[in-house]
Amino acid sequence: MMHMVAETQGTSIGANIANGSFNYFGSSIQTEVVLDGSAIPFPQLDFGIGNAEFAVTMPFLASDDPETFGLKLALENLRLPEIAWMMIDPTGQMAHDPAALKFDISGDMMLDVDLTNPQDMMDLSDDKMPLFPTDLALNELFLSIAGATLSGTGNATFIDRDDVKEAQLPLKTGQAT
Repeated sequence: MMHMVAETQGTSIGANIANGSFNYFGSSIQTEVVLDGSAIPFPQLDFGIGNAEFAVTMPFLASDDPETFGLKLALENLRLPEIAWMMIDPTGQMAHDPAALKFDISGDMMLDVDLTNPQDMMDLSDDKMPLFPTDLALNELFLSIAGATLSGTGNATFIDRDDVKEAQLPLKTGQAT
C-alpha cells in the first residue's frame, strides 16, 4: 500500500485540435508531494516542484506537406527528497540546491496515414514508416543539479524521403552546441 498527498497552488491543463494537429499542454506551480506506506522502502518521501510545464504537439492526419510537431518539458526548482541525496551524494560534498530540467524540441514531419483511421494503421507494411521527420530543432536543453549545469541547442535536417533506402543515416545536416 502507498499513500500519496499532493498539493499545488495552481494547475492548468488543456488541449486543442485544429487543422489536423493535436496540442496537449499543462502547467503547475508550487507542487508538494509526500509519499509513504509499505510499497516504498523508506518511511516517507517528500519532494517539491516550483514550476512544471509540458506540451505535446503532433499532427494526426496524412498530408503531403510537412506539419509541425513538438515536445516540451520543464521542471524548475525541483527539490529532491533527502533520501535521494543520501544515495546520490553519501559524503555530502555536492550542492543540494533545487534542480532544474528544461527540454524543448520542435520540427516538421510528413505523415503518410491518418492516425485516426485504424485501417490505415493496420495496412502499414513492416518496412514503411508512417511518419517521416524533415527537420528537428533542439530549442533548449538545460539541466542543473548538484552544482553542475548542462545546456545546449541544436538542429538537424533529414534526408529526402526518396533517398532513405540508399542512405546509411537519415541525417542530411546537423548542428549542436
